Amino acid sequence: MNCNGSQFLTVTAWGVTGNGGTTLAAGALGNYAGSNLGLGVCNAVEGNDCSAPNHEVDNSGHLDFVLFQFSSTVTSASVVLNPVCNCGFTDSTFYTGNLTGTISGKSLASLGTVGLSGPTSQTGGNSQQNVSITGISGGVTSILIGADINPNAPHYQDDFFKIGSLTYSTGSGVPEPSSLTSLGLGLGLLGWFGRRKIAKGISRS
Repeated sequence: MNCNGSQFLTVTAWGVTGNGGTTLAAGALGNYAGSNLGLGVCNAVEGNDCSAPNHEVDNSGHLDFVLFQFSSTVTSASVVLNPVCNCGFTDSTFYTGNLTGTISGKSLASLGTVGLSGPTSQTGGNSQQNVSITGISGGVTSILIGADINPNAPHYQDDFFKIGSLTYSTGSGVPEPSSLTSLGLGLGLLGWFGRRKIAKGISRS
């Protein structure tokens, strides 16, 4: 996404698939057009063009995440999770902070070493969820969100969803319309992503 001619938001896909399934490795980010769809992840084990329901953000076999990185701080954010396949739940986990390096090769337990704090979990049902990202009123530049990571949770390894939208504010108080952003749909699978920017995949409202 571009703001005033400069890149503002970068979105990348990740999975806990590295080093025997203990560290984060880059995946493929898919943007699936249609009603109640959105961003999904094919992790490195599932392959570049994985099939349903594995192309959702899920915790079946491996933990999937989507990383949102902003070029300046945001002070509030919410993410809509869509349970596309009706085959699971929308329990989620997120980390926030000011990322100081790459998360590649990092375990979830070591994300604090690169500036991310968490995890914070939210229990969902099998319906659409709106996750309010908490603890960022002082401003953060990075949000990492994925399926539930708690192996003792009732729905663990049963969480499947796509990220339908991200709304954020760069100021305090109620967001101005000019500072609200929703993820645009309709790009199709983007392929192996690394740190590629999806400027055309974001629309400003």
